[in-house]
Amino acid sequence: MIHNPSEDEVILESTDLCQSFFDQLGEDLSTLEADLIDLGRGQRDPDVIRRTLQFMHSSKGTAGALSYIVISKAFHQMEDMVIAWQKEEGLFNLDFMLDRVDLVRRTMDLSQDASLSRAAYLEEYEKLRAGLRRAASNKPRILIIDSFQATLLLMKEHLDKYDLDVMICSDGYQGLGKVLHDAIDGVVCGGMINGIDGPALIAAIKLNPSTSIVKTALITSKVRPKLFVEPDQVAHRTEKDLSYLAKWFHETLAKDQMARQASA
Repeated sequence: MIHNPSEDEVILESTDLCQSFFDQLGEDLSTLEADLIDLGRGQRDPDVIRRTLQFMHSSKGTAGALSYIVISKAFHQMEDMVIAWQKEEGLFNLDFMLDRVDLVRRTMDLSQDASLSRAAYLEEYEKLRAGLRRAASNKPRILIIDSFQATLLLMKEHLDKYDLDVMICSDGYQGLGKVLHDAIDGVVCGGMINGIDGPALIAAIKLNPSTSIVKTALITSKVRPKLFVEPDQVAHRTEKDLSYLAKWFHETLAKDQMARQASA
């Protein structure tokens, strides 16, 4: 029996396809681990990098097609890290990579556990899905999304005072993509941003089960917009409010991090 998180009957009945994918993936993960260790030691063999990226990309696509989102996103995160490292735009975090390989293996084991009921499987699957939120850094990761460059830089300046990993983005849809695929712990966004406005972006984050735990804050003018889904915080574009917001993120995410460590 192969468990699958999808409600699609076609996928649920395609146990042979899922089993074939898991069998091949299980064999290839050992090779991937060895390659990752070599890369983590500073080796930049073009053949190893190419093989690693091809495997991650194809596995990401197949897992996504079969609705194994945990596996797909894990490979997506690994692929992004290798590409950034290859371009010398980011670091190669071996511990993070091996953690993602372990997450893939645990998802495979869970999905092949015939003793579990579907309800029990889905409950455990969501726990693994939450594991995707662990970032490459131990610091809580904040994403600032705003079309105003001045607000981006000012908010980043306030957040950088604390032990936070801060990213910036000026487009709403790109920002939403980062929230969905990266391990983002908190989002600060403006009310009016390119692509999708702030309230709609926050609603998309909060209504998605895989991102609903992300802490959100909306930066507004003095007139508060009508909100479909309430953010965790609302702040005005003032020095005082932005400073308070940065402190709130720091304290809130630090508490969340300690709670996770205590329960681990």
